[in-house]
Amino acid sequence: MHMSPYNTGLDRNPANYQPLTPLTFLERAASVFPDHTAIVHGALRRSYAAFYDRSRRLASALAGSGIGRGDTVSTLLANTPAMLECHYGVPMCGGFCIRSTPGWMRPSSRSSWTTPCRRS
Repeated sequence: MHMSPYNTGLDRNPANYQPLTPLTFLERAASVFPDHTAIVHGALRRSYAAFYDRSRRLASALAGSGIGRGDTVSTLLANTPAMLECHYGVPMCGGFCIRSTPGWMRPSSRSSWTTPCRRS
């Protein structure tokens, strides 16, 4: 590769490089585009700021109930705003979100998925 003066001294550092994970993407979108629409679900419109706030509130509630780093949270949610909030809120408190969508399962198997799980 031809070395140009514009390609020198560009090693990764905090001033020019920030890894973009799903969590940092949402945080950045909420700070840069707070009033832009993040979620459209029927008549519901939710901004990035509101989406981020609701996800953080969920993370806080989960942490308050003892969910933390390395814990697994399983959800059974349709493709709704609540599912997106879980997708971000669970990792915000350090957990792993395992999600299932009801439409993916055979009707005969749904009852086994609705049994509450207890934390061991």
